Amino acid sequence: MRIVRLVVGLALLGFGIALIAAWNAAGTIGGVAAAAVCGLPLFLLGLLIALTGFFGGVRQSVNVDVNVQQHAPQTFVIPQAQYAPPPPPTQVVKVRCPKCGSLADEFMTFCPNCGSPMRGSGPS
Repeated sequence: MRIVRLVVGLALLGFGIALIAAWNAAGTIGGVAAAAVCGLPLFLLGLLIALTGFFGGVRQSVNVDVNVQQHAPQTFVIPQAQYAPPPPPTQVVKVRCPKCGSLADEFMTFCPNCGSPMRGSGPS
């Protein structure tokens, strides 16, 4: 596999150099731009592949433990959430509007039905 990477990398490297040389020899702005866009990336990609083929890339060592011992399966206990009963319902006190007689919460300042102030005498 190293040989294949080395050969492919060198081929791309040579192709990139050939493209750069050919387009730069044209001497036009388009030729220089094409050399930068096509030839340079091929050159760099070929250099990278050739170097990984030459140096063998990254090697990883794997340590294998041959003395494998059998362990009893472990039991895991997942704690359950504690159940808390819902809070008791709050008491809502209703009072009658002194003007129209409709029911409203005791903390309201004005009647939701007629808009008159809730403080005062009983309904008329």
